[in-house]
Amino acid sequence: MAEGKTSGGWNDVTSFGRNEIVFEGRNKAYGAYFVRRRYKDILLLAFGVSIGVMALGISLPVILKALEANKGAKPKDVVLNVSLSVT
Repeated sequence: MAEGKTSGGWNDVTSFGRNEIVFEGRNKAYGAYFVRRRYKDILLLAFGVSIGVMALGISLPVILKALEANKGAKPKDVVLNVSLSVT
């Protein structure tokens, strides 16, 4: 009877069909429904942010070291040989 409504297994708490059955006739504005419905999106966002923070944490010392090395460098003198002819 309820099996036709499910789009995933009954053990999957993020399954759309299961959540529709569980929250049928209940207040869907309650936080648990929202969390279960958006779980996969939020998990993907959290994973992306974690990877970004880790990449920044690993690369920041390298970037700061490169900037610090360029900070003390003196600009090179440029010598131009120019020939002028007046006619």
